[in-house]
Amino acid sequence: MKNLSVFSKTITLLLLLGCLLATLAGCGKGKAPSDSELISVASELIEKSYVINSLFFEKGIPIQEGGKTEGTYQQADAEALSRLGFSSYASMAQYAENIFSEVAYGQFLSMAVERQSDGTSILRPAYCFDAKDNKGNFVMLMVSLEGLNTPTDKTVFDLSTLKVSQKTATTAILEVSATVTDETGATQTRAKQIGLVLEEGEWQLDTLTCMSYFVMPTV
Repeated sequence: MKNLSVFSKTITLLLLLGCLLATLAGCGKGKAPSDSELISVASELIEKSYVINSLFFEKGIPIQEGGKTEGTYQQADAEALSRLGFSSYASMAQYAENIFSEVAYGQFLSMAVERQSDGTSILRPAYCFDAKDNKGNFVMLMVSLEGLNTPTDKTVFDLSTLKVSQKTATTAILEVSATVTDETGATQTRAKQIGLVLEEGEWQLDTLTCMSYFVMPTV
């Protein structure tokens, strides 16, 4: 009877251990959020990205007429920026960091802000920078007179068409219809995939939302 009791306790212990391992494995995988939750999050983030697209890919940061110049840079229009909720490049960068994932934010910097080089010469200067005094205090935002580093076209998403195509507990891919308008006013409607990723407990865009009007290459 004693041996049987030990055997029973051993079996019980193994069963409990198996249940615990199964539970931990389930916790590691996590439960994917509902489609409606992902669509709501994506809608909000896409709408927030419009101002970044306008300032860094479409229209550009407004320049102060008659403002201070420094080489090929001119003072930004502080009043116009204030109406958008910004005062400096640092404030815009912080805004972008709160929208984009680490990967997408890096793409934003390399495409739109940082200087571009071929390894031997500078192809494009940094698009903008915060000028500071000798004590490190912000003075004004300076913008390159050479224009946008990576210009794209006006893009508006039909958020009512958002649908989830893939999802896990920490990632998702959604599809959405976008209307792209070039500088002549010509428009085209295209589908775009939008990635989401959960970073530090917050969903963020893993895809930039800027787009260019597509012209079919001639043969």
